[in-house]
Amino acid sequence: MAMLDVFVAVLMGQVLFGTIIKSSFWLMVMASAIYLGVALSLGLLISSVAKSQQVANQLAILATYLPSILLSNFVFPVINMPKALQLITKIIPATYYIDIMNGLYLRGVGIQWLWQNYVVLAIMLVVIGSLNILALRKEGL
Repeated sequence: MAMLDVFVAVLMGQVLFGTIIKSSFWLMVMASAIYLGVALSLGLLISSVAKSQQVANQLAILATYLPSILLSNFVFPVINMPKALQLITKIIPATYYIDIMNGLYLRGVGIQWLWQNYVVLAIMLVVIGSLNILALRKEGL
């Protein structure tokens, strides 16, 4: 379902704003699938450690939503941030996804320029997925 949202967003971007992918459509699909896996895994991890749904919602907003908007090159350029915040951006998955989308849409570069971002997202997916397995086993699920 999340990938359907990505396809609708890409289509609406093309229809309403005339944006086109200057690089490979399939690289965008791969990046989106990996990023969505990371985001969903992070959401599952937060919900498995939270005591209630309200706590999970608040944790999700504080741990994922706000940093993804403010510290990921989406609103503010990372290069203009203080060094301490630049280090924090390294653990935010959206930073890598936005860099990939920037490369695919604006610069038209291929995998040879973006592979490091793909690898970091894939590592995040494996690490967070492994933490999910441990957390769910601890809960007896």
